[in-house]
Amino acid sequence: MKIIHLSDLHIGGRSRLTKMSMLKNARKVFNKICNEQQPASDYVVVITGDLVDNAFKSKKYKNAIDALKILQDYKVLIIPGNHDYGDGTVDDEKFVALFDQTFGNTNTPPYPTRHIIGGVAFWGLNSMAEKVDMDTCEGKLGEPQINLLENYIENDPAVKRCKKVLYLHHHPFPFPKFKGLQDTKKLERVIKGKVDALLFGHNHVQIEPCGLWSIPIWSNPGSSTHIEDYLPAGYRVFDLQDGYNEMVECIF
Repeated sequence: MKIIHLSDLHIGGRSRLTKMSMLKNARKVFNKICNEQQPASDYVVVITGDLVDNAFKSKKYKNAIDALKILQDYKVLIIPGNHDYGDGTVDDEKFVALFDQTFGNTNTPPYPTRHIIGGVAFWGLNSMAEKVDMDTCEGKLGEPQINLLENYIENDPAVKRCKKVLYLHHHPFPFPKFKGLQDTKKLERVIKGKVDALLFGHNHVQIEPCGLWSIPIWSNPGSSTHIEDYLPAGYRVFDLQDGYNEMVECIF
């Protein structure tokens, strides 16, 4: 089984550099996946937040759902980013439950989510959990969520023999130092050497696998729909079993 990692699609927005429609670009990315990553049953698509550009604007969730129908044959896992709860800096509590309802998170408690697919355990974290209603684009998981994650990693018998993938929105180490995850050290204590891949987004910077925290794969595809200065848009495809890893560029 292979993993397709998308992030920061910002559906409803426009590229600062090219003024392209992110909704149109997202559809092109999804169609590219359908054309090139087949059969769909061999893949899981993970979207690490900022699915929409501004939750305050009407139809953004609807437009995202309509675009995601292109990927209907794929298993798709989504967690929220700062733009999914507001405009990127100002958030609103009303979007917390609405996001989960719209994009199919029925977990109780909501986060960490847990899915076991093809011998791989996927845990999704909400790095907006303790930042809602604060005027900032930084992220914070909070102790309740981190403690639950630790319990799942250490005590869930269903995942003992699984490969383990953790995914969240905010980057968990400083590049830049601001705008990232505030409780990075607490997360490191819980997951160091205990997961096989860490997926994230937020800062639109592509990251190659680097092995920090004794985790073999770190993945940030940048923005999957924005062309940022010299960085192309795209997504990452990797396989935890054989080490296959590729950055797929998207031309719009």
